[in-house]
Amino acid sequence: MPYEFRCRTIPTGAATGARNIAWSPNGKQLAFDAPATSLGTGQALYIVNADGTGLRQVGRGDLLRYNAAWSPDGTKLVFVQDNGAGAGSGDIYTMTTNGANLTRLTTSGGWDGNPDWSPDGTRIAYTSDYKGKRHVWQMTPTGASKTDTTANLVFDGPVDQVSWSPDSASIAFTAGGAQPSSTLERVYRVSRSGSDLRALAGWSGPGYDGLTKELAWSPDGTVVVYGEQLTDRRLYWTVSAVNGDNKAIVWSCGPCGGIDAGAWQPLR
Repeated sequence: MPYEFRCRTIPTGAATGARNIAWSPNGKQLAFDAPATSLGTGQALYIVNADGTGLRQVGRGDLLRYNAAWSPDGTKLVFVQDNGAGAGSGDIYTMTTNGANLTRLTTSGGWDGNPDWSPDGTRIAYTSDYKGKRHVWQMTPTGASKTDTTANLVFDGPVDQVSWSPDSASIAFTAGGAQPSSTLERVYRVSRSGSDLRALAGWSGPGYDGLTKELAWSPDGTVVVYGEQLTDRRLYWTVSAVNGDNKAIVWSCGPCGGIDAGAWQPLR
């Protein structure tokens, strides 16, 4: 089936202040966070149809909720909630797309974020600074069997974003953002078990201001798309998911949205 690359775009009139936009598995809806319009004045989660209709706030609006990702069957969202314990504090929760069955998955006392549900539905990858340096972690969708996937690996700086491969066998992630120079930022991949670390991409030349912390695998798993922030625009590149070869620009924009794991959609 032919595919196209689709950026994060909220349909006109859907919402203001939208962030962290995620395509549903079937490409028909988007989830995002924005200032609450009901049930409080915090940052709430929303779902809207791809054509801009059917906008609805999902769950409470009196808390800070953000970074939503979809379950593979499209029935649940996994997201971050700031529980008010202080700067850098956040935990990961799930709930159904109608706001029910809220379940807390992490209680590390630090910051747990950037969750992504594996396509096979068995694991949730996320980032956590539970043991100091921010690493890639995994757990089941119930919050059990937490493991530090990158505990034994060496890479520059803390992890900023994670993305599962379509076959759920590997995780791509960005790291290096806290280093003195953005030239140390890299896109990496690692196996599900935490082995076979590979650097796929990094600093690309003059004007480079760092990675945009966004990643997406192509549906066939052969390439990874990622973003760079330049002094005057963003560039989005694809590279081989095997070794980082065949780097090519797929999109360039000024002030614009971003990408996520659902950015590759079937041609309509």
